[in-house]
Amino acid sequence: MLAVVTLIVLGAAVYVVAVTATGEGRVGSFEGVQVVGLPDSACTSSLEFEDMPGMSLPFTLKRKGPVVVLFQGQFGAFNSTAGARAAIRFTIDGSIVGSAIAIGNDHGTGVQTFGFNAFSSPLAHGEHTAEVLWHTFPDGATSCVEERSLIILLP
Repeated sequence: MLAVVTLIVLGAAVYVVAVTATGEGRVGSFEGVQVVGLPDSACTSSLEFEDMPGMSLPFTLKRKGPVVVLFQGQFGAFNSTAGARAAIRFTIDGSIVGSAIAIGNDHGTGVQTFGFNAFSSPLAHGEHTAEVLWHTFPDGATSCVEERSLIILLP
């Protein structure tokens, strides 16, 4: 399924193509869970993607296959800018996994939990690293995340 999504960035309409993907296969196990909680909240004002602190998880595949990436984060709180948007991207070994981005709204006055999931193309057996990258918009805004988790499900 193909969808066209309109984003308003700095007052200009930008059209982004979103693709719905499906996957199937056996989930065998998970090797690790990375969880970060208070007081380790993190904030960004970057317009470019950067590593989300604490959201890097090495894992080992015993055989070739795709993995499922599960992320959940509590966005907002005390240092966030009302109306900010946190854009999230997953990578494995530096390559983008799943859709190009997912958006977490940041209202600046409270917190909201957002979850994002994706699955990878088949990966070779061996060592890999999954990471969560993020940035914020519009220019000058700050997005914050408090409790957050990253889980990798292995084939």
